[in-house]
Amino acid sequence: MSLVRRFLKESGGPWIRAENVTVGATVTIEKVELDEQTFDRPYIVVTGVYDPTGENVKVRLGVKNVQRIVETLGDDESKWIGHKLEVISIETYKGLGRKGILWRGVKTVKQTRMGSPSPMTLEWLAAPVSYTHLTLPTN
Repeated sequence: MSLVRRFLKESGGPWIRAENVTVGATVTIEKVELDEQTFDRPYIVVTGVYDPTGENVKVRLGVKNVQRIVETLGDDESKWIGHKLEVISIETYKGLGRKGILWRGVKTVKQTRMGSPSPMTLEWLAAPVSYTHLTLPTN
């Protein structure tokens, strides 16, 4: 790739773009901010890790994406940290000819210290059950 092409591709910073993601890909959320400077209007900006590659990225979220994410992760952005955003669709905006990414929030299961399962983890829910101490009724 030529220096000029590389510059044009990378000069915008580590922003996720529709042409660089696939449906089902996730970003692990590390930071959530309101950006009122970079774009023509305010956006929520998530900084995180693009899970398929491990790259640090930024995700610009408009109102509809934020409303969808709030359904799962809630409206306190500080509680989004450690959870994930998942690409659910890539759509072309009518009249603009530009593609956009539709995101949803995905809660992750957090392990307790020392890796032991707690009652809120999938490991605990899937743990084997012992029936040796059950008393069955007799007729």
